[in-house]
Amino acid sequence: MPNRVVFCRHFLSKINFDPKSIPNLKLWLRADTDVYTTSAMTTLATEDSIAIGGWKDQSGQNNHVTQSTNGNKPVLKLSVQGGKPALRFTNASAHLLASASVNTIPKVAPITIFIVSKTTTNAPASGRTIFGSAYGANKGFNFAQYQATGKVLFQKAGIGNIVSVNALLSSDKFEVITAVYDATFDVHYFINGEARDYILTATDCTAGDTSYCVGGLDTTHSQYSHDGDIAEILVYARQLDAYERSKVENLLLQKYSITKSPVLNKANYLSIPDYPGLGTVVHPDVLYFANGWNGYKYWMAYSPFPPTTNENPCITVSNDGDTWITPPGLTNPIDSYAGGGIYSSDPSLCMSPDGTTTMYIFWLEANQGIYMSSSNDGITWSAQTKIINSAATNQVMSPSVLWDGTQFRMYTSKVGGGYTLEYRTCATITGTWSAPASLAITNLGAPPYGAKHLDVILSDGVYYLIYMDVDATYNSGLYLAKGVNGIDFVIDPNFRIPAQLGVWDYLPYRASILNTGQALDIFYSGFNSGENISHIARTNYSLPT
Repeated sequence: MPNRVVFCRHFLSKINFDPKSIPNLKLWLRADTDVYTTSAMTTLATEDSIAIGGWKDQSGQNNHVTQSTNGNKPVLKLSVQGGKPALRFTNASAHLLASASVNTIPKVAPITIFIVSKTTTNAPASGRTIFGSAYGANKGFNFAQYQATGKVLFQKAGIGNIVSVNALLSSDKFEVITAVYDATFDVHYFINGEARDYILTATDCTAGDTSYCVGGLDTTHSQYSHDGDIAEILVYARQLDAYERSKVENLLLQKYSITKSPVLNKANYLSIPDYPGLGTVVHPDVLYFANGWNGYKYWMAYSPFPPTTNENPCITVSNDGDTWITPPGLTNPIDSYAGGGIYSSDPSLCMSPDGTTTMYIFWLEANQGIYMSSSNDGITWSAQTKIINSAATNQVMSPSVLWDGTQFRMYTSKVGGGYTLEYRTCATITGTWSAPASLAITNLGAPPYGAKHLDVILSDGVYYLIYMDVDATYNSGLYLAKGVNGIDFVIDPNFRIPAQLGVWDYLPYRASILNTGQALDIFYSGFNSGENISHIARTNYSLPT
């Protein structure tokens, strides 16, 4: 297998850049400059764990934040990230620093916010405010950690919540978190320089004077106070463009020795032959054979889509993973509306236990269930067999089947009251499958949102699960999780193939993964913003060492 490294983890040179060179900087708090022990800001803080009463704004706007009550003061911690200090806020003590009520911190769009912080929990009982408008002000915004899941919350103060369920805040490391609240009231999130999600908000914040607080809303509502460290905050009263945003992010990433997130989305997609000839394909599932199988190293199942009338399981092959053809002698599709359903989609490939004799293909027949066919050469396929019943109101979809050494496992997503992931087992491929049991994924959003369109592989004793996370607006991304028992999975915080505006993979869809040893070889599908054009791309993710 070729080593296809697609991102760089180092900086080429030291970045010398003044954030004030970008217009409309209204707040700049940095823990390594002008941190004071008193609210009068007369005595600089230099000792570790000393209480902080004042944090001076470096933007030139004099939007300083202070605290005069000793019990509510955060403490200074020296050399906590990249040799740099941070202020430590404790939820139980309602630590808080607040600005004057009259200030120039922006309260209406457009706004760009940068925060360097670390949280202490990924599942707080209540939302934890990192920075934002005072409680109940009905003016401005709050940027926080969402309760239960620990994901990003952007709230128009006193109006309502706007939640990005795909932008997960880490509980064990510092991150550079960016929120761009643009002139059309959309919120775009970036973590460590990588686009994570966006939310279409439709309305603006409310203008007017209000205090802004770091580490909470006020001392009365301590349940919403931050738990963790804050090293730096910058707020601009404008929407920074991509170049300006990356300059600030790269400065902060280098300053705090934070690794820039890999960009896994691909600008170009593969050319996959499809029998309708429209060039729209989704639902890849790929098997790799080091010595080839019936003449080819890569075998892919996929579905042409849209339109729905073309959505049927098909096969394509390759010897390098980049150039794909229909295997000579095969006429696609493998099946067409086998059980009289609406469409046949979500194909999955699996080999017999010996890994060589028989290839199986599984797919969803909409409103009917899961079907299967088999072949010993990839050209001639058996008549379809229905193996799982499924009703339209509680539909089982997106099967992913593997042999775990003793039995077959089928992983599926289920639609009904949200999207959930399940698995079944069977001793033989044509035997009776067990009743479904639920998978456990750390930090997965609760119904009516959740996960769908999954793929699971077992490699070197580790189960890898890739799935599409579904949020309130269906603007999703692809996530990766790992586990050792095939039931309990933990999300890899460094992996994302996020939804992005203005690109071919606006909506990342079902993906397939292969483990090459040092990296995951990933084939993922995606739709454009109109969801009427779909393609399949190949990307690569280096496994953490």
